[in-house]
Amino acid sequence: MILARPFNRCGTGVEFDPMTGFWQPVEQSQSAAEAQPDVSGCLFALPHQACAIYRQDQQLVLQINHRIWHLNSDDCEVKYLHCVSSGTTTFTIADTISSKDITYTAWWQKLGLSRPGQPEEDEQHDFFAYVAEVANNAELQQSLLTHWK
Repeated sequence: MILARPFNRCGTGVEFDPMTGFWQPVEQSQSAAEAQPDVSGCLFALPHQACAIYRQDQQLVLQINHRIWHLNSDDCEVKYLHCVSSGTTTFTIADTISSKDITYTAWWQKLGLSRPGQPEEDEQHDFFAYVAEVANNAELQQSLLTHWK
């Protein structure tokens, strides 16, 4: 089990089982919450699938359902693009084995905006923008490998 935090939310952590993709909230006492338990990743739940980014040994892994990609591998390529005319975002991840495209309503469209704001806002509002930033930022990768247990 991996202890993770839900993306973009404070509060209780979740336990995520990479073998099954199952996750559940972790109930913590006040003293346990103050102790800052070792967190190893971040979870984003979609209907019928869990997406998690977590540390596995010295690798940062993105898992969508049962498929994993090693984000800090030279073979992994991540793209994150907005289509302003349709109000959608497309996240693409690929390695030498497979690729996955996910197109969905953009975060700024859901907020009633006609276009995205500043690029740095993406990773604050959108899990897949955060994943893209991690995949393309070696300094952030090193920081997460240091802080995630």
